[in-house]
This record gives sequence, structure tokens and C-alpha cells, in this order.
Amino acid sequence: MHAVEVADLVKSYPKNPAPAVDHLSFQVQAGEIFGLLGPNGAGKTTTVGVLTTRVLPSGGTAKVGGVDVAADPVSARRKVAVVPQRVNLDRGLNARQNLVFHASYHGLPRRERNRLADELLERMGLAMTSPAARRSA
Repeated sequence: MHAVEVADLVKSYPKNPAPAVDHLSFQVQAGEIFGLLGPNGAGKTTTVGVLTTRVLPSGGTAKVGGVDVAADPVSARRKVAVVPQRVNLDRGLNARQNLVFHASYHGLPRRERNRLADELLERMGLAMTSPAARRSA
């Protein structure tokens, strides 16, 4: 099984006549270092968006760890980690709310995401009883 497998991937947007990704295929083996290179507008960000389930493909398939990202996005997100170029926290939410939101994105049940958020905040000294947590609330 490949770590990443993209076959004939297409992503088109309604207002753009040219596809953002046009029949892209590649495979990445487990443990392999892989770079996705190209000029601006080549479809790199869109391809990563498909692989991380933020963007739905228009055609073809994309699999992460053998999981089809379009057919089972929750399982696919459990197999991939992304380090964004910019902070992706919602500044309108406090620390706990951001943790709960991201746990929800990864498919954790409500009780589990609330328990884990409280546990992490306590471990980091940011429980709602701390001054830092009250400032972010």
C-alpha cells in the first residue's frame, strides 16, 4: 500500500474554464520524501487541499494510507497531519473552543472532544480557572 496515491485527479471550479488540477497522478511510498513542485497556479495547494479533505475533487481518486479522501474523509484526516504556513486558529474562539472545533473536524465524538480539550488545557496550565484561560475566553 502507498502512503499517498493520486490517480487521474481533477479539480475544476465553476467560474474558471481551466481546471486547477488536470488529470494528476503520482504515488508516494511509506517513508519516502516527496516534494510537490511547480509554478504559481500549477495546482499544488489545490492538490494538498484534496489530500487533506478541505477540497472535494471533481474527478479521479486520492488516497492517504489506503483511504479514499472523498469517500471517507474522517478516516483520511486521521492518517494525515498538516503544518500550515500560517496560524489556522479561529481568533474569534477561545483556546478551548479551538481545541473542540479541531477535534470535531477529526471526527471525535462530542464527549471525547470535550474531555480531551479539558485535559489538554489542564496539562498546559490553561484550564478555565487560570488567568490565561479567562483572558482567552
